[in-house]
Amino acid sequence: MLAVAVPNTRAYAVNAIAFLLLCAAFSLLPILGSHKIHDDKDYSVWYAAGQVIRAGAALYPHTPGARLEYMYPPFAADVIAAPLSLLHFPVFVILCELANIAAWIASCILAVYLVTGRAWFQHPLLYSLPVIVTAPYVWDVFLLGQINLFLL
Repeated sequence: MLAVAVPNTRAYAVNAIAFLLLCAAFSLLPILGSHKIHDDKDYSVWYAAGQVIRAGAALYPHTPGARLEYMYPPFAADVIAAPLSLLHFPVFVILCELANIAAWIASCILAVYLVTGRAWFQHPLLYSLPVIVTAPYVWDVFLLGQINLFLL
């Protein structure tokens, strides 16, 4: 007779709580700094790109040698930035943070799926290890307002 291992729900709960606290900590500085639209982060670049798209203007400059403010794919500006730029800038930043959190969750769960062939009820270390390994890179994504994780 096969013995079915009962998942350790306490370990999953600890992992989930630690992950949510980490996401809250990573999101805190960008959200607190969202009262100023023009800063050195990419959130303001994304917001401006969304407004440019909604106005029907050119996203990239046509003159040679002009400064290129927006260096991401134009499709991302159409699909992500344009609809979100209808909102106030702090709400825009909060929604970008939530999208980054969702993308980070998805990438970690998909990593477990790639390793084991199943996404759920695996050893808790398989869920926490991708978070630990990618945390320094994800911190940059959250702090600087880049969408690398979302594009992943």
